[in-house]
Amino acid sequence: MIVVSDPATIDRIAHPGIRRLVRLRTEQVSEGEPFDPRRHGRIIVAQPGADAETLESALGWPLLTDPDEGVSFGHPDFAPSLEVMEEHPDCFEMGVVLNDDDFFAALFVPKGPEGEGERAESVDPRRLAMCRAHAAPAREAPPE
Repeated sequence: MIVVSDPATIDRIAHPGIRRLVRLRTEQVSEGEPFDPRRHGRIIVAQPGADAETLESALGWPLLTDPDEGVSFGHPDFAPSLEVMEEHPDCFEMGVVLNDDDFFAALFVPKGPEGEGERAESVDPRRLAMCRAHAAPAREAPPE
């Protein structure tokens, strides 16, 4: 997983479409200031091999369990407890506000070929299935 801490970290994202989207999000949330995750929020890009539990710990929020209902993905009453869950051409974007100060966390999950031949199959299949089942189409066009 890549935890975005500065512009150089964004450059480590192999997939150009995801890299552009993450750069856009850091610019939007920092409103012209240098991005500082302690002030502006946590941004994480899932990488092959990172399981849901590892990402939930880094994100600070459950992904596969509804904390309000206490049910997990796969249960008929499950609904993701997120403010944003969108499908982009190259990834799924999830976002949640973590506290009353509007501190947010965002997770980007690749959905297809990435970087040097990595594939979505190497992403935790439960997380990918949850994204496919619950994500809405992105409200904005991806950056070029």
